[in-house]
Amino acid sequence: MERRTFLATALAAGAAVPLLGTSTAGAAPRPAAAGISWPSGQALPGFAAPSRLATADLSAYSAADQLTLISLQGIVNRTQPRIYLLANVGEGKATWQPDTGVPNDSPSTLAALVARYRSEVKGAVIPDPALPQSVSVATTLAGLEDALIATPEMAASLGLPIIEDLRGRFTSDLAASQWQIDTLWPRTTHRMVISMNTSLTAYLRDYAIANRALTVWLDHSDPAQKALIERLADDMPDHSPYMGWLRGGESPAVETLSNRSCHVLAADTAQNLSVWSGVPASIDTNPYQAATPALQNKIYVTLTYSDGDNLQYAQHKMRQLWDDPARGQIPVNWPVPPEILDAAPALYAHYQRTATTKDYLLSGPSGLGYVFPSAYPAATFDSYVSRTADYTRRLGMNSTAIINRLDSTYEPLTDAAVAAYAKGMAPLGIFQNYDDFYTEQLLLSGTPIARSRLALDQDELHAGLTRAADAWTAAGGKAPVFTMVFLHAWTMTPSDAAAVAATLDDRFVLLRGEQFFGLVKKAGSAG
Repeated sequence: MERRTFLATALAAGAAVPLLGTSTAGAAPRPAAAGISWPSGQALPGFAAPSRLATADLSAYSAADQLTLISLQGIVNRTQPRIYLLANVGEGKATWQPDTGVPNDSPSTLAALVARYRSEVKGAVIPDPALPQSVSVATTLAGLEDALIATPEMAASLGLPIIEDLRGRFTSDLAASQWQIDTLWPRTTHRMVISMNTSLTAYLRDYAIANRALTVWLDHSDPAQKALIERLADDMPDHSPYMGWLRGGESPAVETLSNRSCHVLAADTAQNLSVWSGVPASIDTNPYQAATPALQNKIYVTLTYSDGDNLQYAQHKMRQLWDDPARGQIPVNWPVPPEILDAAPALYAHYQRTATTKDYLLSGPSGLGYVFPSAYPAATFDSYVSRTADYTRRLGMNSTAIINRLDSTYEPLTDAAVAAYAKGMAPLGIFQNYDDFYTEQLLLSGTPIARSRLALDQDELHAGLTRAADAWTAAGGKAPVFTMVFLHAWTMTPSDAAAVAATLDDRFVLLRGEQFFGLVKKAGSAG
């Protein structure tokens, strides 16, 4: 799975001032704000509904000042979403604003917004520009202390007292991470951890601060830091999200978290979640379903986008793909993370509302969150699937994608895992892995399993379909052949897929996911 290019930012250096100490170390946990609701069994918190949104343009500010602005957003939106931040993103700064459903004011300045909400801010936290991990510590402290992350100069210009000065406080990034886990983790929520690159200043930090979550950027490839990840996961309730992204190897980190009944929710470049979590949405729990055609001796093809585990993908790249003028020309399956129901239901409602009859929305890997089923403890896996089923039902989803790796190697789903999904959520089918299984279709526990590999471009898609045609020819055209291809979300557009589809002859039939699975079951029963 290709990751996004991180923003390159740097904090401005400031003059040294005396450290105020660790006055927060012995404080009791802060209660949740009145505007946030997080009942037991709900994956992510819900925010109050916005009524009007002030706005500001992050692109007008330095990286250091973006941190100040986004920390203000987190503090203010905790009670009720009132600040929406614009940024230079692929789908456009203002593309999603109409979906907030409330008036959005013209962009204001950082100084004006701080003055407007000054009564809600207690002071400032100063990161150490020489130590990247101090940004993570400052983010955690900002949430706990209702403080803005700021340079000394910005704090002075805004008239903010310095609550904590982190310059010179830690000798290394590891020391900073160890200190905040020892000292601040007991005071933060344990129902999520935010993991994001310290260079990211325009994204998920508002959500971390609003929820008073621990924010880290730990390297799984370093044994000492891996031990800290394991410690956090061991402290979290079952099925909790490690939210943001991973450092030091995607597969090893997902496996470590899966082993501890936690999941990854990719969201490191998601924006304005402290707003979107409160925007109400009407979601159709029984959306359009295409009829399954009669089974013939054809080459049946279904195309599925990758990366449906990503909240930021659903917000940014998926919207760009969705707005491609060729969308709707051929059937395409679109995985979406089920936790969007809590984090940004209005975004999902937009996709439902604007879907054509060729667009099929399904659960991203591997259900509620990104896990490897073979690494998840058997004692908690059934309840993970049950929670997945609750979310997919309320989203009107009836299939799921699943990624399953062990030791960084793709593995087929076990019979037990498929049986758990079949019993817990009764999916019409499962799209499994990105590995090279073009034409092999399985039917386990009565559930169709579609396996394929990723197509990075038109040539790879065409090559995969040619292989399916070769298999059909080898069988003398006397039996149906089924093939599923994952379209690489970062390099393949609907226009690319439609261009390849236009070259296919009448041996090929392109299907939506539920039609494809319906025919797989028919073929299985006929065999």
